[in-house]
Amino acid sequence: MWSHSVVTSTPVPDIKLHMMAFRHHFASIFGFDAEQRIKGFSAPEMHLPIHPDVCFEYVKALKECGYEWLMVQEHTVEILMATVFEIPIFPISLWPRIL
Repeated sequence: MWSHSVVTSTPVPDIKLHMMAFRHHFASIFGFDAEQRIKGFSAPEMHLPIHPDVCFEYVKALKECGYEWLMVQEHTVEILMATVFEIPIFPISLWPRIL
């Protein structure tokens, strides 16, 4: 996210704009080839929104901007089987779902 803004403090329509601004700024410094290699990031405060609609828009914006992964704190992810992570460093795919 651009300027270290936390997602829940950012208006939903601006989330994707922040991501695009960061990618544009990064490309202006390091070049387009380097920008294309960015596949994920650690969000500010490793924050994942808890409101389902905001989380859905966040993950949707990430995918639309070409991100494949997002680093979040282990306790912010719910496993459908309600079990504890057996291997905490193993990547978990996050998929937005409509309830």
